[in-house]
Amino acid sequence: MPANPNNETVVTGTAHIGNAIRRAREERGLDQAAFADLADVHRTYVSKFENETPRDTIGRLLRMLNALDLELVIRPKRRR
Repeated sequence: MPANPNNETVVTGTAHIGNAIRRAREERGLDQAAFADLADVHRTYVSKFENETPRDTIGRLLRMLNALDLELVIRPKRRR
């Protein structure tokens, strides 16, 4: 997964999103159930994302961004 010194991840495939979610969740010491409660989603939804279940909508989004020479980047939220 491409990363840079600013702790950003350039998303080039749907698996990158799941991997980034898993990594951030684990860094915060959350299991899937606790994270699901925090995010207000079902635990199985978290599991599907983390286990690289293909997401057609995300795949299409990435293809559209690529066609426009744009990229999706995941980075820690900036504190204000």
